[in-house]
Parts: sequence; C-alpha cells; structure tokens
Amino acid sequence: MKRILIDSGATHREGTHTLIDLLQTEAIKQSNLNLVVLGRGGRRGEVKLTNGLVYNVSAGSEKGHRALLSILHWDIQEILVKQGDAIGLDVVHDCLSVEQMLLEIADEVPIKKEMTKETVSEETKMSTIEEEIQSILQRMVERLGGIDGAMLVDLEGFIAASYGGYVGNTQDVEVIGGIATSVLTMTTRMANELNTGQVDRIMIHGAERHIFVSRAGEEMNLVTVARKDASLGLIFSELNRVGDRIAKTMKGAD
Repeated sequence: MKRILIDSGATHREGTHTLIDLLQTEAIKQSNLNLVVLGRGGRRGEVKLTNGLVYNVSAGSEKGHRALLSILHWDIQEILVKQGDAIGLDVVHDCLSVEQMLLEIADEVPIKKEMTKETVSEETKMSTIEEEIQSILQRMVERLGGIDGAMLVDLEGFIAASYGGYVGNTQDVEVIGGIATSVLTMTTRMANELNTGQVDRIMIHGAERHIFVSRAGEEMNLVTVARKDASLGLIFSELNRVGDRIAKTMKGAD
C-alpha cells in the first residue's frame, strides 16, 4: 500500500489537484486500484478503478458522481493507494472513464484560480518554455532523417510536448506516454535488483521501427521513434545532446 500525504500547510486546492492527477494517471495506465481518501474531520471516501475505469465511488451515504464531487470539496489530508483486482467484463461495460466522470462534475469542481498579474506572468513564462521544447523536438526530427517522431513525457506519464506525424497525430498519444513511463519504472526496478547502476536509456527493437526512452533531466523522459534503417550512432549522440538541452530549458521554469 502506498500513502500520499498532503502537506498540512497546503491550500485546499492542492489535495484536490493531487487526487485528480492521480486518477488521470492511473486511468492512462489502466490500473486496478482502490483509492481511500481521508479528509479533515474524519471524512473517508473510496474510489475503485478496474482497468483504468471507475466502477465504484463512495463517500458516506453518497455514491457515484455525487460522492466524487463531495470528496473533491474536502480538505484532503491523505490518500491510500491499494492494489485492486480486475473486474469481470460484464461489470466493465457499466463503468465510466475517469475523464467522463470528471466531465460530469466539471462545473462544480473547486479548482478554479483567479488570474492575477503573477499567474498571468507565470503562464506566459511556461508558454515560452513549451514553445522552446517543441522547437527542440522539431529540429531533432528534421535534422535526422531516420526519426519519425518524438515526445517529452513527465514522470506521471503526461505528454509535455510532441512532434512528428508518427506520434503527434495518434489518438493514443497519452496512452503511449503512460506506457513509456511504466516501462522505464519497471526497467529501473530490474536494474536496481541486478545492480546495473542508473538506467540512462531503453531501446526497443521492432521489425519496422525502434523506440528509445531516455532521460531529459530529472523530471522528464524523451520517447523517440526511429525507422529501422536509421543510424543508431547518430541517434544516440543526438539523444544525449537533446536531453541535456531540454533539461537546461526546463530549469528555466523553476
């Protein structure tokens, strides 16, 4: 069981954002989980996922959408993450995706923020950084003819930027991000067990294409798709250069 503690000095929104981010991440990973949410005043709620779909939400006497809405209004103090079991297909047909459930209550979720001069300035700064990262990926794809596309994925599996027809236009781009993060996590665990040292890059050989998952700083991973006839030496050199550049660019967001 994993425990996620919300800083006692945090704002009410932080607990809400943490729960929403967790639900969206585990939905991408198609997880089977039981989330127990503990709020101030002894409040307790539960959200159950099967294959990334919501099949049960409860908070006191409330169930479903209304229960999740109540939980998101709480002053959340702790989230317990427990491994769940996959549910039969007959039940899955009646489940909702996390996005569907959040969409149902979107107008009532307490996560809106006021736009002050500071927040506007911060959003402008982040927009500039995102554009720079997008440009870095574009130059990498266009410089090396063997690369079909690239995407930058954060540690939770969310896509920060992508470029290239092979990854940029797929409807499953977010799912690919979650899978890439899971692959890196499991590979790192295996490397730790075998005492190989830090994992710098993962390469997956395919009949038509190769996939590379490499680090780009401490909080990002670079996923690159290359054709089988691409020069691996040039790609390895480029991945190191691009990873360093993205890391330096991301530091500008701090």
